[in-house]
Amino acid sequence: MRGLAIFFIIFHNYFHLFNVFVRENQFTFLPGNTTVFFNGLISGSPWWLCDIFSYLGWYGICTFIFLSGYGLVQKYELGPGASSFRPSTFIYNNWLKLLNLLLPAVAILLIIWGFSASGENEQTLRHIADTLILPTFLNDPLLPLTSVSPGVYWYFGLTLELYIIYALAVHGRPPLVLAILVAFTIVLQIVVGYFWPLQPYGLEWVRHNFTGWLLVFAFGIAYARRQYISTRLTTTLTALAAVIFIPAMYNAISWQLTPICAVILAITAARVSARIPLWRTLWAWTGRLSAFLFVAHPLVRIIFYKFYSEAMLLMPFWLYAVLFGVVSVLLALAYRGIWRHSAPAVTAFFARRRH
Repeated sequence: MRGLAIFFIIFHNYFHLFNVFVRENQFTFLPGNTTVFFNGLISGSPWWLCDIFSYLGWYGICTFIFLSGYGLVQKYELGPGASSFRPSTFIYNNWLKLLNLLLPAVAILLIIWGFSASGENEQTLRHIADTLILPTFLNDPLLPLTSVSPGVYWYFGLTLELYIIYALAVHGRPPLVLAILVAFTIVLQIVVGYFWPLQPYGLEWVRHNFTGWLLVFAFGIAYARRQYISTRLTTTLTALAAVIFIPAMYNAISWQLTPICAVILAITAARVSARIPLWRTLWAWTGRLSAFLFVAHPLVRIIFYKFYSEAMLLMPFWLYAVLFGVVSVLLALAYRGIWRHSAPAVTAFFARRRH
C-alpha cells in the first residue's frame, strides 16, 4: 500500500504544478474541478492520464494517514510496545524520527534557495524563512502567517499532530474520546467548507492540520483493532466505496467520505497486488523506500520545474515526467544513505541535551 500510494503522490505533486492539468480538491473544495476532470475523461482528453494523477493522486496521502493509525495500534497496542508506552517518550521519539528525516532536506533546500537567489529577492527570502521554520513543525498551525515550502512537507506537521492525538487521546482511552474528536472535525469541515466556503484560509487551515484528517486516521485505528475482517465484509465495503467514490466528489459534505473510499480501494488493490509475485515485489520495494521518496521528490521537482521550458525543446513531456520519477528514486536512495549517517548524530546530540 505504501508503494502504490507514494507512486500516486509523487506524480500528483509534479503534474498539478502545470495549469494545463485539472487541479485537485484537497485543501479546498471547488465543484468545478470535479466537473472539468470527469468531462475531460468522458470527452477523451489527450492528457487524461496526467489529469488522473493531478486530480486524484493526492488520495495517496489518505493511505499513509490510514497506515499511520493502523501501524500505531499494531506496535503500541497489539505489539511489544504496549507494556512500556509513555506518552511523553512516545511523542519525543516520533518527533525526533521526523526531525531526522527532515533535516537533510532542510540543508539541501537552503543550498537550492541560495543558488537560485538573484540579489535579495523577496520570494527567495520567504522560501528561506519557511524552510527554517520546517524543523519546528509549526508551518501548518501558523498558516497563513507562514507557509510550507515546498508545499509537500505540510505532511510532516500533520503527522506529528496525529502522534500527539494518539498519545493523549487514543492510547489507553475509551474509544468514545476519539469518536467525539472525529465528530468535531467533521462538523468543523462542514461548517467551514460548506457554509463559509469563501472564507480566506478557513478550509485550507482545517485541511492542513489534524482537523481535516482525523476520520482517516481513526479508520486506520479501528481497522487494526478489528482482529478479523471477513471476505464478505471486505467485498461489501469495496463495492460501496467504488459506488460512492465518484458521486461523493460533487458535494462539499459528501466529499469528506472520499478519503475513506480511496483507502478501502487501496486496501483491495494491495490485496490483489500481493497475489502477483513480481508486481508485489516491485511495490513492496517501493514501499520500503517511500519515506525517502516522499522527502526527496520535492527537491527534484523544484529543479525539474525550473528547467521545464528548456527541457521541452529536447524531449516530449511524458519523457520528462518519467525522467522526473527516475531521478526521484535515485535521489531517494542517496537520501537514505545520507539519513543513515546523519540520524545517529542528531539523535546523540539531543540525547546529551536531555540528560
